[in-house]
Amino acid sequence: MLERRLSTEFVNLDLMGARHDLRIALDEGWQDAFQDGTSELFFEPKLEQNWAFAMTCSNGACFAARSNLPDAAIRLLGMLPRALERGASWEPSYSAVACDAAAVLWYSDRTDVIEVIESCIRDKVLPPDFRWPMRDAPLVVGRLWALREQYEQASPGLTAHESYWTRKAYGRCALSSTITKL
Repeated sequence: MLERRLSTEFVNLDLMGARHDLRIALDEGWQDAFQDGTSELFFEPKLEQNWAFAMTCSNGACFAARSNLPDAAIRLLGMLPRALERGASWEPSYSAVACDAAAVLWYSDRTDVIEVIESCIRDKVLPPDFRWPMRDAPLVVGRLWALREQYEQASPGLTAHESYWTRKAYGRCALSSTITKL
């Protein structure tokens, strides 16, 4: 029983999340993300931190993708499909986890598990319009479609307002992809 005691190490997940949101807002400091004492959460999770598994994996994958470590990003992203499929959309961090997962694909220029991520965003994030700071679900859907090169795909599941912004995102994504590849 002593072997199963809780860790004495404390990690403030709220602080980790605030730092992540700040990195998204400023688009800098990504390399420092693995040096702030939280990287063990991504690669060596402990049982007592299991409740935050999806959030820490999506944060870690996002950090890795933005730090130009696509293999590590995709490895962490590979742990998320089950959590996304089974997760409750009303859980406060669900939309952040789903949008960060999509951002990993976008910044890694990959399509691994894209179907699961897109489905969860379209079914669980867009309809109730749950929001999280620095995450734009219609833009995320546009980016996923851009990765699939489906720029003109209509989306019957979106409202007129969401469809307008998602189509606007196609243009931004297509332009961004073109500029990046030049």
